[in-house]
Amino acid sequence: MTLHELNRKLQRKGWMGMLRALRERFLYAHNELHWFARELDQAPAPVRLARRHAWRFVDITPRLLPAFQRHFPEQIGVMADLLTQPDLHGYVALDSFGDVCAFMWISPRDYYDSHYFRSWFPVAPGDAYLFALEIAPTHRGSALFLGGQDHLWQLLASRGYRRAVAVVDCRNRIMLRLMERLGFVRDGRKVHVHTFLGSMRLTSQPARPQPPIPVTPPRLLPGKPGR
Repeated sequence: MTLHELNRKLQRKGWMGMLRALRERFLYAHNELHWFARELDQAPAPVRLARRHAWRFVDITPRLLPAFQRHFPEQIGVMADLLTQPDLHGYVALDSFGDVCAFMWISPRDYYDSHYFRSWFPVAPGDAYLFALEIAPTHRGSALFLGGQDHLWQLLASRGYRRAVAVVDCRNRIMLRLMERLGFVRDGRKVHVHTFLGSMRLTSQPARPQPPIPVTPPRLLPGKPGR
């Protein structure tokens, strides 16, 4: 962690939050992640006209990496690494200055998170797994994602997805509220991630949900009726 990153975290979290972050980084951390799901054909959440956005939503490309410098300088390396995986695709929101003020990545298959939780996340066929969703502090509380949700749902549906799924840390209240506003619901699955000494990791999570097996009723053989 560089001095610049330390200063940014201190300004955002305060001393107590910073001490907790250091403990979780170097000693022990427990993250409880909750699975959320949203059908793409359901109606989008309403947004007041006064809060409609003026941001542009575009794909993440290598040429866009310098636009992360203002709000997400520590994420540029992660973005460059994700771009090397051709089956992943990401989207950003650009403000009026052309700077990235929010981003999100999507995986169509089982995804191994090597940057944050270093764990596998199972993705069922037809699901779009949303991950690495982050909003710049200066844009939190705005209609950024609510205003751009129509574009997102239509884009996912055009790619053949039927449902959007995501995992959210139970302590991330901002993201939990956003998931609920966007129409996501908890599907009952939870992932527990235990990290020891900053590197040793133990993960427990449910298996990939299986479709129900159709039950064929037994065929009655012709015979004499019983007395």
